[in-house]
Amino acid sequence: MKKIALLKDVHLGQTCYIIGTGKSALKLTSSDFGDGFVIAINSILSYIESLNLTIPVYSQYKDGNYPEPQCTVLTCENCIADQPPPKQSVLLLHVHHALNCFPDYEPKYYFDNYDYGLRDIDFSHKSAVRNAEFLGASQLIFYGFDSITKNDSSNISGAIDPNYKRQKELMEIFDYHLPYIYK
Repeated sequence: MKKIALLKDVHLGQTCYIIGTGKSALKLTSSDFGDGFVIAINSILSYIESLNLTIPVYSQYKDGNYPEPQCTVLTCENCIADQPPPKQSVLLLHVHHALNCFPDYEPKYYFDNYDYGLRDIDFSHKSAVRNAEFLGASQLIFYGFDSITKNDSSNISGAIDPNYKRQKELMEIFDYHLPYIYK
């Protein structure tokens, strides 16, 4: 298992574009990205890869399968098995929640929310911020976080996620450590 520690500061001083699963993310084009790197959260990856970006793309999965030994990618709650594997992105998988996801795909690295002072139940959004910081980002640009920018809790599939109703409130008190903007 390769830990994210191998990627410490690999993008030192660069902008990180963090892409959420809000419907507005489906309007992004390659011109919305400058120099830097991308962290695409969960199911938005297929769309982001279709843009054929020339900057590095990471795909972060925190909400895959859970740590019970009997858990497999085919039976877990919130499983990502129905999502296509990345085509060219680097996977960032949560060691407690996505350990068995995409078992045959490389490259992939594992992170742990506890290493960042976060809880396992914290939003993927928070994990993405800490992963970006760890990779060396100097600033953050967020796309597709409609629960924060548009007060819209539906995601790219049209489903409304009740957990996102509090996301704006919780992220307002989050310590980002870096300059950031939501678009």
